[in-house]
Amino acid sequence: RGSRGLRGVRGLRGLRGLRGLRGLRGLRGLRGLRGQLQTGPSALANDFRTRHQFLFTATLPSFRARCTFAHVLKQKSFFKNSTKEYGGDLYKTRGGRKGPRPLATRQTMHLVLKSTRAKGDFSFRKPKNAQAIKRIATKFASKYGIRIISLANVGNHLHFHIKLGNLRTYSPFIRAITAAIAMAITGRSRWNKSDVKFWDRRPFTRVIVGFRSWLGLQDYIRINRMEGAGVQREHAEFIVREQKKRRSG
Repeated sequence: RGSRGLRGVRGLRGLRGLRGLRGLRGLRGLRGLRGQLQTGPSALANDFRTRHQFLFTATLPSFRARCTFAHVLKQKSFFKNSTKEYGGDLYKTRGGRKGPRPLATRQTMHLVLKSTRAKGDFSFRKPKNAQAIKRIATKFASKYGIRIISLANVGNHLHFHIKLGNLRTYSPFIRAITAAIAMAITGRSRWNKSDVKFWDRRPFTRVIVGFRSWLGLQDYIRINRMEGAGVQREHAEFIVREQKKRRSG
């Protein structure tokens, strides 16, 4: 008696499915299975086919990976919590130094270069230095196939809104512009080096995801551009808000 039920379980490779069910002790279906173990193997096979068929499909060896729905939820939460920022002040934390720098070619990126030494004659806002920065940025952007959407010169730091054409071009581009800007402003060269670092930290980058974030970055760069020109930040934010109201109205 019950031989057909056992054959059905063997045909479905139920032993492997039962092994996978050992880690799912909290499911109500297992409680029901415990109460039906005394009714015979045929009832066990029928119950297994009907109410727990999805567990068999999740544990069949034909699938690439054997996982439960809890594992899928963990993976979703992992990708949701992943950050798109790197460098700058984040580099002082352990989490900011962990992993590679996020880069993207489909989305645009926010790039920030900051130097506390950019004061007085070394200020980025001086006409001579500002022209040199624009010339250097345009030169190396065209060389490495990078599009500069907007640029804000605040005096001691620079805001770039860029779009990469290739992931491999970011490293040579950032090395070229940081070295060229530092040498153009300080007058140093590879043969006349200085022991003091010009840039504070590694460049800050953030991948812009979504059109709303893209518009927010454009407004942020516009505010910093006006602030670098001498306008107070509160007045610059007010001007940008009024411009957005006029465009929407």
